[in-house]
Amino acid sequence: AMVIVQGWRARGAAACLRQLVSAGAASLVVFFALSPYLLVEPLTAWRDITANRQIVIDRAVTSGAFAPAVRYLEMLWFDAVGQPVALLGLAGMLWMLAAAPARALLLLAFPVPFLLFIANTAPASRYLNPVLPFLALFAAWAIVGLSQRVAGGRPAVLWVLVAVATAPGAWASVKSDLFLRQDDTRTLAERYIETHLPAGATILTQPYSAVLTPSREGLTEALTRNLGSAEAASTKFQLQLALDPYPSPAYRLIYLGRGGLDAEKIYVDPADLGGSAGLEPLRRLGVTYVLVKRYNRPDPETLPFLAALSREGRRIAVFSPYRPGISEAEQARIDPFLHNTDA
Repeated sequence: AMVIVQGWRARGAAACLRQLVSAGAASLVVFFALSPYLLVEPLTAWRDITANRQIVIDRAVTSGAFAPAVRYLEMLWFDAVGQPVALLGLAGMLWMLAAAPARALLLLAFPVPFLLFIANTAPASRYLNPVLPFLALFAAWAIVGLSQRVAGGRPAVLWVLVAVATAPGAWASVKSDLFLRQDDTRTLAERYIETHLPAGATILTQPYSAVLTPSREGLTEALTRNLGSAEAASTKFQLQLALDPYPSPAYRLIYLGRGGLDAEKIYVDPADLGGSAGLEPLRRLGVTYVLVKRYNRPDPETLPFLAALSREGRRIAVFSPYRPGISEAEQARIDPFLHNTDA
């Protein structure tokens, strides 16, 4: 819209309006062409949008509007493009606003509203990705300006400044890649289960835990329970059931949670476990193994279940992300897995 106004305002308001309407219509057509199911299944889309809002926004603003803004600023400063580029980006933005305000406003037209929006979402480092190119552009403006002021724009000086400014971010990127090449605790647990537990065993697990293959029988059972029959399932699950040979090892999976929109999962409410009931609801479901994630700050809702598990179960294996010898105080300071960040 800003580009259209800047380009057509000399021809009058009517010309600007025509171009804005044309651009809006084109945007609308492209949007629905790339997301056609919003039109085909609007009620499903609205249900999912509402559920996503509850997860991403509603829980983020319980302590007030823009409460997550500080966390996003911390991620931009510590975890994004490196502190020199972040500082140069801020300097370049202020410099451009003074020297070339029309250009600066054009470059800020997206990131500023976008930052205001995500400042009311549960902090996720990936949400900042669309902002980083603009930060890099402003940093580049500052570096070019500095090289012209200091050395008359000599290329050698320019590229030395670029190398110095980008080195911390580049090194942080290499370290992140090396870290992500390591097997995480979910992978270690999956490998242990597939080599030590019998195929077909019934396992209580959680979403976003070790990635285990559901058995054909277990998948059919879940689809029948949730949809009435496996034949009523979507094409995705029909193709999964028809795999020949079927992936092995596979397990009958039961999930800890209150349930959701997943037709292929059977859930057990954590509120039904522990206390006087103990683990009896799991025994009735035939559960013989439990795979559970642990955090430094336990969820109060799961404490009765975990107490019953330690009382009635037998621990087989533990997979920790901490190096041997790390003190309990140090472990308590750093979460073993903090969702959406690189901690």
